[in-house]
Amino acid sequence: MPSRRTKLEGNIENKLQLSQEMRQKRLTLFIQQFEKEAQDRINYLEFKLESLLATVDKVFKVELMKMPPSLQNTLIRDLIS
Repeated sequence: MPSRRTKLEGNIENKLQLSQEMRQKRLTLFIQQFEKEAQDRINYLEFKLESLLATVDKVFKVELMKMPPSLQNTLIRDLIS
């Protein structure tokens, strides 16, 4: 009878070890997928930021062109004082 118990105990230990290994592999895979999705999101947001900055630059230049030439040539320190 003791030999049978050791087989069962060894079998349970093997199942626990396999379960822990599978859990570790799944956790590693989840972390890798999460990091990839986060990097994709960062890249997308950086692209949107660059696009937004380009739009702001264009609008600023158009607004500068709308200003009268005398105001365009005025220095900022003259406007402040």
